[in-house]
Amino acid sequence: MRIVWDDQVAIDLDGIWSYIAKDNVRYADRVFARLRSGIAQLEQFPEIGRIGRVPETRELIYPDLPYIAIYSLTETENAVTILRVVHTARYYPPQERD
Repeated sequence: MRIVWDDQVAIDLDGIWSYIAKDNVRYADRVFARLRSGIAQLEQFPEIGRIGRVPETRELIYPDLPYIAIYSLTETENAVTILRVVHTARYYPPQERD
């Protein structure tokens, strides 16, 4: 399958890198590379992530990092669409509050 990146993912990854880089640029680079390598595995193993909390999504868990990559599968287009990369401490999925 091919990987398709939603525009939001670039914002997510940039934010993650920038936050970590304030303290340690080398570690930020390593985290960024690890996030990308995990996502790259989805090309060959698109169903390695668990079923997502949002319908029609899956969640790639990084056991060594506090992040989740949210993605969807489109069999007809033979594509894995990466939708978000979020920190596990963040409230996901977002819900409307009263």
